[in-house]
Amino acid sequence: MSKKKQARKKATRKKKTKQGRSSSAAVQPLPSLQSMESLLAGLGGMGRSKRSAVDEAQEIMYDAWKASTRERAVALAERALTISADCADAYNLLAEEKAESIEESIDLYRKGVEAAERALGKQAFKEDVGYFWGLLETRPYMRSRAGLAQSLWTAARYQIPVTFVIANNASYRQVKIMRKLILGKGAFNEKHIGMDIDEPVIDFCQLAQSMGVQGEKVERPDELTNAFRSAVESDRPRLIEVLVENLP
Repeated sequence: MSKKKQARKKATRKKKTKQGRSSSAAVQPLPSLQSMESLLAGLGGMGRSKRSAVDEAQEIMYDAWKASTRERAVALAERALTISADCADAYNLLAEEKAESIEESIDLYRKGVEAAERALGKQAFKEDVGYFWGLLETRPYMRSRAGLAQSLWTAARYQIPVTFVIANNASYRQVKIMRKLILGKGAFNEKHIGMDIDEPVIDFCQLAQSMGVQGEKVERPDELTNAFRSAVESDRPRLIEVLVENLP
């Protein structure tokens, strides 16, 4: 073999090796929010000698979210309800995947809210004020509440008396936090691509009004109490947009 051919062969091998390294170093997709929630639930349950029926049903729901087919997901949700009728996420999934009408979907979401309220207990709504949304066990309740009025248009059409409160920090802050939690300290210095919603800024009040829901913008903390009281007492769907700082 000539020296030129040998040189070309070596260059080809180096190129292939280099390409192989770059492909193996490709960025892996982040796990879904449900997968991360399942991981956190598992860590939170370590050391507990006994789990409740709601805990066992919720474990089945983590599998249901990962099911490869709609039929499998529905079957798992129905199985979860046989273990605990207080499994709100089972109703949530059935509302999304099995309901054949908006009325049936709303009914299932309402059952989800009631189930979550039973599972959490009345004290949780008093003792956990201020950080309620950040607790893992409250997530099924919030998913049911969000699903009950899953769109502003639906809330306006059926006059569901729900108050939407949007903490508008012009970014996907929760996703940033979960990304840092999963990837570790190195993620704190990385740029979060596609997670800021500031150019252009979305006016949620105008968006709500275009769907038949009255909106109010709150810029100072002392304005929130009156805005919330007015929204709740209206007994109609309302939206409150609270402007908050966009942190990195």
